[in-house]
Amino acid sequence: MRKILFTLLLFIGVSTAVTATPLLTEGKISSFHPWSDELREIYGDTWPNYQLELNYPLWRCFYGWGSISYIQKHGRSLCIRQPTEIRIAPGTLGIKIFSSSFNLLPTWNDQLDFYLSVGARYFSLEIKNDSNFVSRGVSKRGWGSAFTGGVLFRLSKRWVFDTFVDLSFKRMDFTQATPYIQRYNIEVGGVTAGIGLGVYL
Repeated sequence: MRKILFTLLLFIGVSTAVTATPLLTEGKISSFHPWSDELREIYGDTWPNYQLELNYPLWRCFYGWGSISYIQKHGRSLCIRQPTEIRIAPGTLGIKIFSSSFNLLPTWNDQLDFYLSVGARYFSLEIKNDSNFVSRGVSKRGWGSAFTGGVLFRLSKRWVFDTFVDLSFKRMDFTQATPYIQRYNIEVGGVTAGIGLGVYL
């Protein structure tokens, strides 16, 4: 995650030095719904997701897209129903395309801007278990993928309101040699829907 954040800040610094094009910074809140039946059964269907996102023009219609998120949820383990907690901190780097770059919308509708984005997402996952039957702490890392679509509503020259849907994918192996305890190869990605508030800096 620190490598993702460092790369993101370095990219912003270099880009700002070579051009005066404004940077779009957004804060987002959303609801994360994991694909995995096991994760939903343990931690519930809906998890809060907090996100900081940066977008910067690269070339013509292509924008650089970078984000960091934080997801935390408490739950109860399967069968013995003991307390457990999961934390996921995804970092994403990718490309975003806005509809305004292609003049797809009528000129009278310049307050709306649709976008699509695709990127590589680095998942940093930690699980803490209050149980003597499984590992007290589990940490997993790995790269997956992310796809996002949304609509920007221009509130003013600098401020925008964002609605979006995000799809992420990453399978992680939770198999271990502990006797009598079943582990899974689990999909830790999911679908996220939420809102955001952005400003051009």
